[in-house]
Amino acid sequence: MHEQNKDLAIEFIYLCSSNKSTVDLWKNKINELKIPGIHIFMSEKIIAQLKDILNASAGYPSYASIDVNGKIIISMTSLNHEKLN
Repeated sequence: MHEQNKDLAIEFIYLCSSNKSTVDLWKNKINELKIPGIHIFMSEKIIAQLKDILNASAGYPSYASIDVNGKIIISMTSLNHEKLN
């Protein structure tokens, strides 16, 4: 998604939940995949609160886009260039 949307003024933020993962596994996976963007490890409790705030019931992986006006788009598939623009 980074390469396809590098012309857009967007920031990629990745959230990893503590469900079935550890900080060490998470760090190793980030280093292995070399995915650019901001990576945040979060407890399941915080993930659940975030899903409530975003009114998101989607499973994993989920993609959320929040525009400058606060409009939220939640998707189970990656968002295309047109939707992100």
